[in-house]
Amino acid sequence: MTRLVLTAAVALVCATAPAHAQRTRVTPYIEASQVVVADLNQGGDLLTYSTVGAGIDAQVTSRRVEVQVSYQYEHRFSYDKDLADDSMHSGLVQARAKITPELTIEGGAI
Repeated sequence: MTRLVLTAAVALVCATAPAHAQRTRVTPYIEASQVVVADLNQGGDLLTYSTVGAGIDAQVTSRRVEVQVSYQYEHRFSYDKDLADDSMHSGLVQARAKITPELTIEGGAI
């Protein structure tokens, strides 16, 4: 659902803005990390997991409309069989439209 809303917002701006007055910036990225969490007290727990994520940051700006989108998918791989792997989606979308010189409409979603 989140991807549908983000895609629709970017498509709307691209369709309504003249091509010569529009700036588009899209930045995809990939992340990978290895995490170790340890309790340094005697007999403390040790937790180790890896994460892999991918996301996109996009901005479309025209003379009267601006839309910003940020989306990330992350998957966590646990090394302990007692803990399950998990996934997380996160995103943010913001849109601003200048209707008249005195009237601007803004909206956003997380």
